Amino acid sequence: MTKTAPALTGKSLTARVAELCAQVGLSEVARRSETPVSSVHRYVGGARVPAEFCADVVKGLGVNPAWLLLGQGAPWLADVPQRTAKVAGGMLELVEAMNAVAHMRLGSLAGKENRKVLRELDDAMRRHEQLRAKLHQHVAPVAQELLDAMRTSLTRREMKRAAELHAALEQLMRFSDDGALRRRFESLGASLAYALGKRADAVAIQRRVFLALLADASATTDQVLRQGHDLAAAMTGIGHTNDAAAMLRATLAFTDARAQRPAAWYIVNALLALLESEFGDLQQGLPRLALAVANLPPEHATLARMLRMSVGFVAYGFNVSALLGEGPYAAPCASGLIQYALWEERAESLAAVIKSAKALGSDPWRNMHLNSEQAEMVLDLLQRRRKAAMPQPSAEAEARCRAMPGIGPFQVEVYAAQRQRLAGQRAQCASACQAAQQAMVEAGPQVSFEVMALGQHYRNVKYAMPDTDLAAQAQAYFEDMRKRGYACFSQA
Repeated sequence: MTKTAPALTGKSLTARVAELCAQVGLSEVARRSETPVSSVHRYVGGARVPAEFCADVVKGLGVNPAWLLLGQGAPWLADVPQRTAKVAGGMLELVEAMNAVAHMRLGSLAGKENRKVLRELDDAMRRHEQLRAKLHQHVAPVAQELLDAMRTSLTRREMKRAAELHAALEQLMRFSDDGALRRRFESLGASLAYALGKRADAVAIQRRVFLALLADASATTDQVLRQGHDLAAAMTGIGHTNDAAAMLRATLAFTDARAQRPAAWYIVNALLALLESEFGDLQQGLPRLALAVANLPPEHATLARMLRMSVGFVAYGFNVSALLGEGPYAAPCASGLIQYALWEERAESLAAVIKSAKALGSDPWRNMHLNSEQAEMVLDLLQRRRKAAMPQPSAEAEARCRAMPGIGPFQVEVYAAQRQRLAGQRAQCASACQAAQQAMVEAGPQVSFEVMALGQHYRNVKYAMPDTDLAAQAQAYFEDMRKRGYACFSQA
């Protein structure tokens, strides 16, 4: 029995063959690939496309095999950078090796010519393995370049570009056996999922990457620290802040205090300091924060500024105008500034923050979703520009926020209550406050809420529900926070 050659099926491949025939001409494709015209007609019509036809098309017409097989890159090799062309060529050789294996008469192994067939099979498989190793050498530098570009896009909050790069990398990583490269790809994929609101998915990916790294005997302390940081950041996104802080403390234990500390040690401390200061333990977070800011490497200047901004507002009572006075800031700082401006509820500060955030570009502004919309709606209410209709967030932004496990539904109701309070709608504000309180209960004990978010909630409660047990609870909260050093609540 003869095993048939593998065919590369699927509508996408058929569509690309049809596109090629439309550009060059079906007869010309047949002539230059040395394939019968009737066969090409069948492939365009949806018949199975054999691997040897793809190889002949690549050789005869100069088509980029990565485009033909995977839909990635430019259609013509002449338009492909040299380094990418090497990957494409390796991919084609690999397909040809697979084709050679499939053409062997594997059914004859039981016959008298089995030794010859086995030799041929062994040679073909060795060739296949050599080609995979060669392809990996070509893939690695291209993948590193794309991974760097994806990280840059994520930092700038250019999510559309990041998603496009992730899709290209997903295809490319199929040809790489590098464990470290794959961990980096998965970690950036988790960051993308987090930014797109798929936070539970992000935590699952980061946990898998972290556990794989711990099992790797060759993993360095720096790698463990960085991956622990990324996992904790994802856990914070679903409200599991106490677990994230405990995880960070355990990760720091990997570093001997007497040894020279890698840069990642200070990065982990920076995140832990933020969690401690933004979730109620300011006295523990302040010294850790000072240590981190003083020792963060220059490439983490944005993180250092976020730390200074956070402690300046919550601990020292700096207003938003003072924070903006430090000069232009990067996208990661924008969300924090919006939160602080929403707490201040001063039209001038809020307008300045919105203007500065929009100056970063349309993608970063849109990707703040409900935060950016709330900022504009609150500014409208403060300036009394809306006389009739109550401002409402977009359905998409609200749905994205509600989908965030644990903290999302609470945030939606707190923002609604803030708008109703500013509009003077006491009854509606009270209803939203009750819904926010219920969301806190339903989130469960494992979910923690930022002190600023709780402050917003309890300020709404004091306005809409005076002389209630919940209002007394709100007053006790502000008194406790002031004792802990949260100067931002001095007027609450």
